[in-house]
Amino acid sequence: MECINVLSLDLDWFNYIQRSQSVPIGQFRAEIDQFFARLSKSCSLPSRLSIMKEHHYLYPWANALAIKHSAHKINIVNIDEHHDFYNLRDSAWKNGKRWVDCTNFFGFMAHDRRLGDYLWVTTETTKEASWVHGKDLMANIKQARSPMIRQFCPKRSLPRHRFIQAVKGRKFDGFVIVRSPQYTANHRSVYHAVDLALSKWLPKIKVKKHTHRQPDFLHGNLHAIQQSFGTCL
Repeated sequence: MECINVLSLDLDWFNYIQRSQSVPIGQFRAEIDQFFARLSKSCSLPSRLSIMKEHHYLYPWANALAIKHSAHKINIVNIDEHHDFYNLRDSAWKNGKRWVDCTNFFGFMAHDRRLGDYLWVTTETTKEASWVHGKDLMANIKQARSPMIRQFCPKRSLPRHRFIQAVKGRKFDGFVIVRSPQYTANHRSVYHAVDLALSKWLPKIKVKKHTHRQPDFLHGNLHAIQQSFGTCL
């Protein structure tokens, strides 16, 4: 297999529900329920779902999954409030060491030539606003210190109402939900609503919850971390 396909959902994407005003809990849950109802009918998801607190641990997890499938590249559909190609100038290289965190990890995947296609589904409602976010993504890529990152070309970003277009008909080898409590508004309520929706629309999926104590990690520790994921895929 040349590539694996990974669907990544960061729960901060649901911040759009609460952005303009206070939303009744029933409507809040209904929005999330509808998302998973449509997702379950639009694509082929794997039998296992990984839930992790911090998004950048997707990198070693996806590496381990790629090794399992004998794949060289990782294609990502990222449903997320942020594109996670930030801080790729000198700030990611501190004292001669490369630090991987939730703001820059997709950049490091491109740096290591592991990232294949990258499609970002934004929280924006219009094609124009999503295009502006896509320009910010490209600006961060072009300003990166690494020439490998600067050469990377993501797909055009999509507004949130077109998330089905990003997944329709696709077969995903990996599915990750990221809790991101630091960035997700009313995190506990969102997580509970997601849990209810999963049990309703994806009742057969096996859920694995991963825990890691460190908020970020050295790029040099990537291999050891991916080995810890390899035992539970």
